[in-house]
Amino acid sequence: PEILSNLGGLYVQFGQYDEAIARLERALARSPDLRPARYHLARALLSQRRFAEAEAQERALLAREPDSIATHLRLAHALLMQGKLDE
Repeated sequence: PEILSNLGGLYVQFGQYDEAIARLERALARSPDLRPARYHLARALLSQRRFAEAEAQERALLAREPDSIATHLRLAHALLMQGKLDE
């Protein structure tokens, strides 16, 4: 799963989001607690404007890292883009 996560992260970095999402979802299916895969998946989903899915990934990250300012900011972006201004 770590290799898939790393590969997915590279795909995100190069803007190949469909490829990234496929690899990262496979990595998380095998290892649901793999934080880097979830982080990269959230970034890819945000870039693809798949905000509801990105929200779910960011919430999963926050469950494990409630003090992460960067995760809170990405979650806020996903919520804002969905019009969820009260959350």
